[in-house]
Amino acid sequence: MSTHKPKPGNGRYSVLKVEGGGFIIRDPEGDLGSKVYAKRDWAEEVAHRLQLSRDAASRAGPRRCMCCGQEFESSGIGNRLCLRCRHGFGEADPQSYSFGSMTGRRRAS
Repeated sequence: MSTHKPKPGNGRYSVLKVEGGGFIIRDPEGDLGSKVYAKRDWAEEVAHRLQLSRDAASRAGPRRCMCCGQEFESSGIGNRLCLRCRHGFGEADPQSYSFGSMTGRRRAS
């Protein structure tokens, strides 16, 4: 059996054949489970259920902003900054932010 571990964050459970017979589940971090399954189908079913559970935990829901720590409603695992921090407002009032001229023309010097 190979001791190769996948890159962190790969995020998938996998099923490996064990020398001497049977199948074992490897978690997304690369660690091997302790239970050996007699049939590949059984191991794949368990891996699938584990994957569904892991995916559900990483979906939308309340999260803490990585920048300011304020809790906000996240749309998923890739949404880690609240709206204020994402747009660079920090503690400033977002209404006071200005883009300057919206015409796209340069000012005369």
